[in-house]
Amino acid sequence: MAYSVPADKRKALAAFSDRVRVSRDGSELAARTTSEELNFLTLNLADEVLKGSRSPEEAQRFYENTMQFSISGKSSRYMQGLIFAPLTGGR
Repeated sequence: MAYSVPADKRKALAAFSDRVRVSRDGSELAARTTSEELNFLTLNLADEVLKGSRSPEEAQRFYENTMQFSISGKSSRYMQGLIFAPLTGGR
């Protein structure tokens, strides 16, 4: 997905999750997990890490807690779709 990732934020993303991928030029963000729901969760948390609203550690804890809720049958908007607007068109 089109998303501008500043070079100085890539370490924070890596500290959050090894499931997040950034294109070489920083213009695309992707998640590689076992399901679409987990991809949404990962991308939504990556966005929050990039914006500074969660630290990588907070995002990791939220990810783990949300997965546990999901396993117990509860849902989260973080897993239902993107909760931020990706870039459309050019940069």
